[in-house]
Amino acid sequence: MDKQTCTQLVVQTLQLSGKAPAREIATRSGIDNSSSIFALLALETQGKVQQLNGYWWLSESAVEELAQEEGKPS
Repeated sequence: MDKQTCTQLVVQTLQLSGKAPAREIATRSGIDNSSSIFALLALETQGKVQQLNGYWWLSESAVEELAQEEGKPS
C-alpha cells in the first residue's frame, strides 16, 4: 500500500473515531502499526493532526479543510 493511501485511511479513521492511539488507528484502518505511525508523523509535520499522551486527533484546520472539501459539488 502506498504512503498516500495510508495517509488517507488514517485521516478517514480519525474523522470517524476522533481521538485514538496509533495502534487503534492502524487496526481500524486495516494497515500495520508502523505505517500508521509514519502517516501520523507526516500529518503532524503538516499541521493536520495533533497528539498528546499517545492519542492522536485531527487539528481544527484539518477538520475545517475536510468540511470544505465535502461541501464542494462534484
